[in-house]
Amino acid sequence: MSDKKPNLWLGIIILAIIIVVIISRISGTASLDSTQKNNETTAQVSMDTPTNKIQNSEATATNDDAQCHSAVTVWANQMHDVLIMMIETDDTKPKETQTAFLNAQNMLSQFSVPTCANQDIQQADMGIRKSVVPYIAWTQALMDGDTSKASELENQGDAFFGPGLDLFLKYENAHDKYRMSILLQAMKVLGPNLTPMPESTQAANKPTTAPATVTIQKTNENTEYATCENDVTAFTPQIQAIFEGAQAQTDILEAYVQKASITGVDPTQVDALFEQLAQIKAPLCINEPLEIVSYLGLMRDTLRPGFVELKVELAHGKPDSQSYARVRSWVSELHGFEQEITSRIKSMPKSLKALRTRKPTLSPKPQPTALPSPTSNVATSSLSAACKSSVDRFLSDIDVFINRATGIRFDIQEIIAGRPRRMHYVIADAFAGLKVMDVPTCTSEPKAIVKTLDEIRANELNAQMLNILEPGGKEMKQYAQLVEQGFATLDNLMNTLRNK
Repeated sequence: MSDKKPNLWLGIIILAIIIVVIISRISGTASLDSTQKNNETTAQVSMDTPTNKIQNSEATATNDDAQCHSAVTVWANQMHDVLIMMIETDDTKPKETQTAFLNAQNMLSQFSVPTCANQDIQQADMGIRKSVVPYIAWTQALMDGDTSKASELENQGDAFFGPGLDLFLKYENAHDKYRMSILLQAMKVLGPNLTPMPESTQAANKPTTAPATVTIQKTNENTEYATCENDVTAFTPQIQAIFEGAQAQTDILEAYVQKASITGVDPTQVDALFEQLAQIKAPLCINEPLEIVSYLGLMRDTLRPGFVELKVELAHGKPDSQSYARVRSWVSELHGFEQEITSRIKSMPKSLKALRTRKPTLSPKPQPTALPSPTSNVATSSLSAACKSSVDRFLSDIDVFINRATGIRFDIQEIIAGRPRRMHYVIADAFAGLKVMDVPTCTSEPKAIVKTLDEIRANELNAQMLNILEPGGKEMKQYAQLVEQGFATLDNLMNTLRNK
C-alpha cells in the first residue's frame, strides 16, 4: 500500500499538469481570437479615417482649384501683354528692340507664375523669362557689330522663347481663343527673328499638342476656299447685327451733340449690345474678320463712356459746353471706326476670291502684323504697342469714374450757386472699384490720374457731409475749390496721356 501511494500522487500530479495545459491552451485561443477581433476593429477604424480625410481633401481641392484657376488667369493676362511687347519688335532697329525687351523684363519682375499652376504653365513661364536675358544681349551684340556673337545669343533666346510661346498658345487656345487670335495677329514671325527649333526624332514620334490654329498644313485650295467661305458666311450676319446696333447708338450720341431731346439712355444698353462680341469666332483665313472684331471692340469702348456721360448730364438737365465737346470727340472717333469696318466688310469678297485662286503653300497665311488702329486723324503713339494697349483699356475704364465725379461736382456747384438739389451719387457707389482697377505702370500718368481722382473723391465726400450741416456754407466752398483744383490737374494728366 505504501508503494502505491507515491504512484497515486504522481498520477494525480501528472493529471493536474495536463488539465492546466489544456486550460491554458483554451484560454490562449480565446485571447488570440479576441486580439484578432480587436485588430480587425482597429484596422477597420484606420481604414475609415483616411477615407474621411480623402473626402475632405477633395472638397478642399475643389476650392483650391477655383482659386488656382483665377490666379492663372491673372498670370495669363499679364504674360499676354509681355508677349505682345516681345513679338512686336523690329530686328533692323536693335536699340528700340532692346528697349522693348528691357520693358518686358521690368513687367515680368512685377508678377510670377502661381505655384499651383500645372507643368505646362510653369514651363511656359520659365521659357519666356529665360529668353529675355539672351535677347537683350543679342540686341547689344547687334549694336556692337558682332554678328557672330549676335547669332549665337539669338539662338539661345529662341531655344527658350519658342517652346515657352508654344505652351502659352496651347493654354490660350483652351481658355481664350479671341486673345490667342490677337497674339497670332501680332506674329509676323514667331518672335524677334525667331526660327522654330528643329524637332528631335523622338519628339517627332510623339503626337503634337500644339493648338490646331498654330499648325500650318498644306491644304487643297478648293477645300480651303470652301471652308473659309462657309466661316465668313456664318460670321458676317453676327457682326453686322452688332455693327448696326453700334451705329444706332452712335446716332444717339450725335443727337445729344445736336441738343435734341433724349431720354432713357443707360450704359447697360452698350453692354447688352456687345455682350456676344467675345464669343464670335472670327475666321483667320482672311485678314478682315479679325480686324472688324477689333474695331467693334473700339466702338464698344468709346460708346460706353459716352452713354455714361449722357446719363449723368441728362439727370441734371443742364449739360455744359465741356460735356458737348467730350461727346463730339467720341462721335468723331466712332465715325472713323465705322468707316474702317465698312471698308473691311466690302473687301471680304475680294479676299475670298484671291484665296480661291491662290496656290497651296506651306508658309503661314498672311496675318495683320499689328492691332488695327483708328485712321481718323490719330497721331502715331510714342508708347510701345503693349503699353498703348493697356493704356487704351485704362482710358476706357477711368472715363466711367471721371464722369461720375463730374456729376457730383455739378451737384456741389449748383448747391453753392443757391440752387439746392439732391446729390445724385452716393460717393461709395460712384467710386466703387477705383482702387482695384488695373493701372498701367509703363508710363507715369495712369497712377497719377488714379491718385488725383481719389483726392477728388475725398474732397467731394467732405463737401457732401458739410452740405448736410450748412448747405453752401464757407467750409463746403473750401472743399469745392479743392475739387476744382483736382479737376484741373486731372485734365492736364488726361490730355498728356491721350497725346502720348
